[in-house]
Amino acid sequence: MASITLKGVSKVYDNEKKVVEKMDLHIQDGSFTVLVGPSGCGKSTTLRMIAGFEKPTEGEIWIGNQLVNDLVPGKRDISMVFQNYALYPTMTVRGNIEFSLENIKIPKRKRKEMVEEIAEVVGLTEYLEKRPQHLSGGQRQRVALARAMVKKPEVFILDEPLSNLDAKLRGQMRTELIQLHKRLGTTFIYVTHDQVEAMSMADEIVILNKGKIMQQAAPMVLYNNPKNTFVAEFIGTPAMNVLPFEEIRADLNIENNPEITHFGFRPEHGRLVHSEDPQIFTLRYPSKIITRETLGSETIYLIENKLGRQHIKSTEPPLSEDADLALCIPVEKIYYFDRQGNRVEKENEAFPYTLQNHEKGGVKI
Repeated sequence: MASITLKGVSKVYDNEKKVVEKMDLHIQDGSFTVLVGPSGCGKSTTLRMIAGFEKPTEGEIWIGNQLVNDLVPGKRDISMVFQNYALYPTMTVRGNIEFSLENIKIPKRKRKEMVEEIAEVVGLTEYLEKRPQHLSGGQRQRVALARAMVKKPEVFILDEPLSNLDAKLRGQMRTELIQLHKRLGTTFIYVTHDQVEAMSMADEIVILNKGKIMQQAAPMVLYNNPKNTFVAEFIGTPAMNVLPFEEIRADLNIENNPEITHFGFRPEHGRLVHSEDPQIFTLRYPSKIITRETLGSETIYLIENKLGRQHIKSTEPPLSEDADLALCIPVEKIYYFDRQGNRVEKENEAFPYTLQNHEKGGVKI
């Protein structure tokens, strides 16, 4: 196993397009770390620089205690699983898994033992003599994983390995990858654009945007304590509602924080109530339902009011779309952001606020 450290790493292509900019990143030994972000954010380029397929324009890449900037991929003790599996169609499953071992001159008897051991781990024993075209998508993915795992590298790199699978199989393979990581205890670096994959699989998530790290933390830390509006709106389904602060400035006495330009709240923290229901210690705005999605255990509403449009997630029985409703937002669940999009933290003494212009106006929260 090995940790990964990037020190001031940048990547600029010939057209002077800067894809990664002075990145400082540490991936802990034995962790399951997911790099996530929108298309073009630099996650795959970062991964390819770690693997050795791309050379950084500047900065240092360390694997464990070794500087690897000038090491070819084969010398980095890394195995990579690609999006398209990259299997040899004329070889059997056994041949595909064994091929990399032949290249490093492992004796035939030892190769057979290693292939059969790893096939047992990923559930491919009964398919060893089949060719890839006779396998399902999930089975092909297991072959790609087995081929990467058989050399027992210090680091596994997985570049959107589940993107070609259907939704049901993706969920199944996520579970299998989590179990596989626990069994092996090896460092996993996983790249995806899917925040559901990131939240469900990772020990730690690195959120990238335009070649920069927006935040690096455990999944629920990112969800509950986003450092900026990008992270707040990227993590969560539906995303956090982020709205202009001027709409509620008159309702909250926060004059000592003039730099606040936006506020946000998670969809599950807003509550839709009938207009006559009393609510204490909340902001309250008459609202109408635009759309309603009933998803069994929860309902997701798109609503409209003087603040604009917001998504609300509720586990209560679905409300009628023509009901006379009000949105209630508990003030303690509100996030605040400055004009650069950075979070403004609430401190008890430095951040006093009171409800104004409401039935319980002036009550200190």
